[in-house]
Amino acid sequence: MYKEDDSFYAAQQGELPAADQAIKQQLAAARQKSTAGDVQGALAILNAVAQRWPNNTDVLLQIGDTLQAAGRDQQSLQVYRRILALQPQHYSALNSLGIVWRKLGNLQQSVRVLRSAVQLQPNNVMAHGNLGNTLRDLNLLEEAEREHRVAVQLTPNLAIAYNALGATLRDRFKVDESIDCFREALRLDSGFDLARSNLGMMLLLRGDFAEGWQAYESRKTALEIDKTMSSPRWAGEDAEEKTVLVIAEQGLGDTIQFLRYLPLIKQRAGRVILMCRNELVALVRKAQCCDEVVALSAEPPAHDYYIPMLSMARVFATDLDSIPPLVPLNASRDDTTFRIEDYDGGKLNVGLAWAGSPVHTGDRKRSSGLAVLEPLTHVDNAQFFTLQVGPRLRELNELLLSPGAAEIADCSAHDTGLAAAAGIMQQLDLVITVDTVIGHLAGTLGKPVWLLVTFAPDWRWLLGRKDSPWYPSVRLFRQPAPGDWPTVVERVKQALLDYPHSDARVAAG
Repeated sequence: MYKEDDSFYAAQQGELPAADQAIKQQLAAARQKSTAGDVQGALAILNAVAQRWPNNTDVLLQIGDTLQAAGRDQQSLQVYRRILALQPQHYSALNSLGIVWRKLGNLQQSVRVLRSAVQLQPNNVMAHGNLGNTLRDLNLLEEAEREHRVAVQLTPNLAIAYNALGATLRDRFKVDESIDCFREALRLDSGFDLARSNLGMMLLLRGDFAEGWQAYESRKTALEIDKTMSSPRWAGEDAEEKTVLVIAEQGLGDTIQFLRYLPLIKQRAGRVILMCRNELVALVRKAQCCDEVVALSAEPPAHDYYIPMLSMARVFATDLDSIPPLVPLNASRDDTTFRIEDYDGGKLNVGLAWAGSPVHTGDRKRSSGLAVLEPLTHVDNAQFFTLQVGPRLRELNELLLSPGAAEIADCSAHDTGLAAAAGIMQQLDLVITVDTVIGHLAGTLGKPVWLLVTFAPDWRWLLGRKDSPWYPSVRLFRQPAPGDWPTVVERVKQALLDYPHSDARVAAG
């Protein structure tokens, strides 16, 4: 995000009348309070200034930016609109408004106002960079790359410009160029944690695990855990009479994937405790891969050391030849009321999931939606069952109401939760899913799973492979171009027709 922070402020902000130095000082004091996290104190000063200068766009801009930095986006939106009503060609207000529209999910509006800002000041880096970010969200990657390259040319010493260009090149699957950009961002700013984390993910994607795990230590979730813990981090040392607390991070799938490391810690520690999201507590307890499992919402239990969960791969120096074996999950059909016998027999029983968590930053790209997978349901002699949970389950009802829709059984009526999902999977022949927790769960159960991944995939799926060293039962179907789900679905349909022990044929019509 390109904003008028302290590094831009002097160059970008308009001046108040020189005669009124006291008000200028108050604005500086408000900015200082905002930087220190005292939003209410900053707004108190700014509102007092605004009472004296109600139509001063510099005062209003600082109010809007303070509100936005505090996450009060709707309020900041109104302030920026007020500025533009007073001064329709106010560059900084257009730039900030574009940022807010993007945060609120109105990407088309964001593009519109940011293009206006670029037209006003074509040699100003901020709107180019923010426009590039929104275009990337819209999957308009060629345009996004152009905007970010302009930003880099305008400010070749700005680390965030190289990081943003690197992120776009990552989405375009220009792996080596992306890595070069992240390295350049770090050369310009060695403390740029986001760029280092991005570099780590790209190196892991390329299979460069040694440097990749090290750089990945700068990921936000690990840094946040480090800030909250007063105990020492476990670095792999002998802890035979000690307790190591493993703290899950990121998504449910990440936790499932990294359960395999808990028995390795147990070989070096007296006790191993896992803190994970509540949805997984019961399932992991049954796996008996550690001494205790508690919810992340609880207070951390007594321990001697802690470690963020994904940091275990670096501690154990994991490479492609030393990925630990899966921890078997003790799931069974008794975990659900679903019974496959209640449906017509003699068909290939296939589970479907089409969307991940909506709060995931890349969910718009990784989730296909059910309508995209609908052609699969017209493969005869295969019957389909939903493994989808959450708000995107509503797409099933929408599909079933459409003319000519094939029948898909809604398994959500047979319990909820991952333990129940695992019990359902154990009764199916195959799982077809986008890159979400369902894929990890099926892979850990050893269930045949066809995973549909984006053109620029998550780091764990590596480059060009159809298989996964993390999950032996996974088969990968990759997009040949950004957003090209139809080609993926056609390949999956053909694979269903060729699936062993299946007489599946495309139904007439």
